[in-house]
Amino acid sequence: MGVACTDMYFVSVNLTGRWVGSQGRAFCAGYVADKESRHWLRYGQVELKVVQGRTKSGIVYLNLFVRNLKFVGYPVGGILGLDDHATAAEPSLKCQKRITLASVPVRTNASTAAAYL
Repeated sequence: MGVACTDMYFVSVNLTGRWVGSQGRAFCAGYVADKESRHWLRYGQVELKVVQGRTKSGIVYLNLFVRNLKFVGYPVGGILGLDDHATAAEPSLKCQKRITLASVPVRTNASTAAAYL
């Protein structure tokens, strides 16, 4: 998570499933070999590349590039596919801010509103 709680970065990538083989592949920010990140990895018709980056503030992250994913031949899960992303899209408690727009005592027929920033 970035300093302003608006930036999100991949710090690890795990490739699993039949299309990558029984061993799978794992990448972790700070441990991607420079030589490895220059080349496309090929799994059948699908090609991918994991490249490490660094923000100006020093956050190390991973970029994932994928080619020909539509040719994998079966449903794709995870962040690239059919899985539910609701949990990942929810800001952490540290980044949630709430303000109440009503600052006066509430009357019986009055309404109030709250906003999540």
